[in-house]
Amino acid sequence: MRLESPPHFIEIRITEILSDQLPRAGDLRLEVEAGIGGFSGDGHCWVDAADFLAFSAQLSQLYERSAEAAEVRSAPLRDRWQSGDSRAAV
Repeated sequence: MRLESPPHFIEIRITEILSDQLPRAGDLRLEVEAGIGGFSGDGHCWVDAADFLAFSAQLSQLYERSAEAAEVRSAPLRDRWQSGDSRAAV
């Protein structure tokens, strides 16, 4: 998803969704790129599945009703599973 008001933008991409076979099934890894006021940056984070669903609902309201903001926060690092790893990352 890309939100843009040139020259400003933010782009959010889902790059991984944890398998149903893992303890945190449905959690997602997001990559974010932003350019605002001449500054730009990128990064990534893990987000709990339930929090992302709430964020998606907020974005829908933002779009439909011109709400003021939508917010999502990265998940805590403990108990994260790495793709292809059989043990939890600390």
